[in-house]
Amino acid sequence: DQALPLYQRALDIREKTVGPQHPATAISLTNLAVLYEAMGSYDQALPLQQRALKIYDQAVGAEHPDTASSLNNLAGLYKAMGAYDQALPRYRRALKIREKVLGPTHPDTANSLNNLALLYQVMGASEQALPLYLRTIKIIETSLGPEHPHAIVAVSNLGTLYLARKDYKTAEAYFRQSRSTGGLVELDLARGQPGNALKLLQAKTPTWRELP
Repeated sequence: DQALPLYQRALDIREKTVGPQHPATAISLTNLAVLYEAMGSYDQALPLQQRALKIYDQAVGAEHPDTASSLNNLAGLYKAMGAYDQALPRYRRALKIREKVLGPTHPDTANSLNNLALLYQVMGASEQALPLYLRTIKIIETSLGPEHPHAIVAVSNLGTLYLARKDYKTAEAYFRQSRSTGGLVELDLARGQPGNALKLLQAKTPTWRELP
């Protein structure tokens, strides 16, 4: 509640000082939208993200990395709303931009691959998600190292995919590699071993996460 008026004021200032179509205004729009999304106020967040994307498209171009980031933000919001059909083309477009502008092995490209894989997974399309996760891990481990937080998240995400497919042995290997206590808890519950899960709960960590 305290952050909301501050973000709104920042947006108002930027609209008055640099103009409603300036990229700096788009940043304030995005910040306010992310806050509304965190509050569960998707109806307030959506037009802000849509407006931010329009600004980037016009101000920096349809194939700029900032436009890709805005697409990623909008797609993530649609995903949170359960509007997967709206999220999918935007994640795909963000990935296409990052591959073209930043290169196929750039960490931001890996982030787009990860987010697209997550969407496919929640849609039940594990066959489409799997190669994206594998490519994500390869890029991040090569460019940032296997101990980078993004690499650990990506490996844990792959574990959740195998958990959903009931391939518990493979899931366990990835959860242990990523040191995901939360993943191991979910795995023990899926195996019908609540006692083991209970021992791990105090150290629980997220089993999946989106990347920026």
